[in-house]
Amino acid sequence: MRLLLAAFLVLHGLIHLMGFAKAFGYAQLPQLVLPISRMMGALWLTAALLLLAAAVALFAAPRFFGRSAPSACSPRRS
Repeated sequence: MRLLLAAFLVLHGLIHLMGFAKAFGYAQLPQLVLPISRMMGALWLTAALLLLAAAVALFAAPRFFGRSAPSACSPRRS
């Protein structure tokens, strides 16, 4: 299950890199029809790096990842 989650995180991170590549002119991506500003491209790069870091953390520090992920997804009680 951990490998499947890591693969999903890596794939999603790579998809975000497409937005960065289009914004900075590194690739022509006709599938992305709307223009992407350089600022949004930088945000797409940040998201990609965070997703890739999460995939690495899943294996490098599984105890930390296991503790932080459920607490981030669970509903808060008032």
